[in-house]
Amino acid sequence: MKRHYFDHDFSARNDQKILRLRYKHGAGGYGVYWMVLEVMAEDTEGYIAPDSIGGLSLTIGVDVDTLSSIISDCVEIGLFKVCAHGNYYSTRMINHKKLMADFSEHGKRGAKARWGNNSVKVRRTKNKSNEWPKMIEFFGTCVKCYGKSGLEHVEKDHIILLSKGGEDHPSNWQPLCAKCNASKGLDMTDYRIAFCEKNSLSMPPLWTPHGQCNAIRVEKRKRKENKQASSNKNNIGQEPVCPERDELLDAIGIPEDGSLPF
Repeated sequence: MKRHYFDHDFSARNDQKILRLRYKHGAGGYGVYWMVLEVMAEDTEGYIAPDSIGGLSLTIGVDVDTLSSIISDCVEIGLFKVCAHGNYYSTRMINHKKLMADFSEHGKRGAKARWGNNSVKVRRTKNKSNEWPKMIEFFGTCVKCYGKSGLEHVEKDHIILLSKGGEDHPSNWQPLCAKCNASKGLDMTDYRIAFCEKNSLSMPPLWTPHGQCNAIRVEKRKRKENKQASSNKNNIGQEPVCPERDELLDAIGIPEDGSLPF
């Protein structure tokens, strides 16, 4: 599951503006403030429209009047601002989103400069493996909760997070329901193993870490063979190099062209 982050100072609770907010609304108001920031981070432009506060109150879990009061006080304190269109926003969040967009653009330019159009081809073909549908059919349910969540649909979870160096490969996939996937955090347990042991199943070799290593070995071997074949093709008609032969010719005084000295 791909996640996005924004900076959160560990001493934010002691910020003068935050202290004013906490003094009036307590720890609950402080929590609502951060949840509103999360909603702003999810928005493409980083704004919250006034007419969305009603629905937002349901997702945050506070009544409309309380949420409106906290947001208004955040504006008065200076934590939030109001744009020309009347939408609420955080200056720091807007700057953060622009910075992330710049990083992303620089990364794309760097990849294009290094790999040309190949990077585009890799992204297009990366997830075209038909192993995922097979895996869904093989396990049939969430391998962590065994379907106890009541959610039939499963999501592709990367056992080792991509951000932690995990591969987008069947050996690093496992089907989890949305509830188990959302609560996973940094857990890197391969729940497929216990699922197979309990149900007397045996995963295809390609789905195991050992299977991935074999695939890598096969690919390396093919590259080595192709490189050797190309090298042999370029050396056709050339006499193979033999250091022992050259030393012997020098010892008995025979020129390298094979002609005898008499």
